[in-house]
Amino acid sequence: MKIIPYLQKSPKPLIFSLGIIQLLLIGMIDYLVVNHVSLAIFYLLPIIFTTWFWNQSAGMVMSFLSAIAWLNAYYAEEFCLTLNPSIPYWNAFVRLGFFIIITYLLAKQKRAYNREKNFARSDSLTGTANRRFLFEMFEDEIKRNYRYRNPLTLAYLDVNNFKKVNDRYGHNKGDQLLCLIGTVLIRETRDTDVVARMGGDEFALLLTETNYESGKKALSRILSKLIEAVQIQSFSVGFSLGAVTLATPPESTDVAHLAQEILKQADMLMYAAKESGKNQIEHELFGESEKN
Repeated sequence: MKIIPYLQKSPKPLIFSLGIIQLLLIGMIDYLVVNHVSLAIFYLLPIIFTTWFWNQSAGMVMSFLSAIAWLNAYYAEEFCLTLNPSIPYWNAFVRLGFFIIITYLLAKQKRAYNREKNFARSDSLTGTANRRFLFEMFEDEIKRNYRYRNPLTLAYLDVNNFKKVNDRYGHNKGDQLLCLIGTVLIRETRDTDVVARMGGDEFALLLTETNYESGKKALSRILSKLIEAVQIQSFSVGFSLGAVTLATPPESTDVAHLAQEILKQADMLMYAAKESGKNQIEHELFGESEKN
């Protein structure tokens, strides 16, 4: 359902406003409905909506407003005038407690859901994205390329002599090197870019809205920062990068196939860079290898 991603990305004031609208509609119906018909459970709708799509604090505020709205509707019933005046307030307090408990439990569930979602999208060692998430984002960016003609650049990075680090110093030292590389890549890219560990000592960079020239400059800068970082830590390794820029999409609209073709070209360029020597970048526009 497209409505869920849309709401997740919506401004928080809009989420709260939609929650208030829901609350007003429920409160109005509760006010006008016949006596003795309880609609208390429906007040959970704006509470759940606000808590899930914003946060626990917003849900608590909505819980308090829902209790007030219920109390207002309760006083509209003629029969309540014969009751002890304190009973409606006690009932409203009990409902508020119920609403708060639901808000707390839902917020806790959302935090657990987000943790699991992040685990499914990230590499546990380096903190970068994983292969699966990169593919998802890559296909989304290709679709944007078809629609808006925004260029994108994909780069594959391989660590030269990584095996020697593991063999000489042990896997713990190798893990430290991978974490260092992941940290540098995340630091030197934008929030809109994707850095992913593809497995072993291979990483991928998805540079959104980046044409050939901008990609060339960005990758050169990233490579120099990587070299500087490993030299400071005394790691005797180098890097090979293969990059492909997609400027104008081909006529084919098979996004999955196009993604695989770009990935294949980037992978081939990475191996070509490795054969050219240490710390090299091979960068082409998509389809150039076929022309050559």
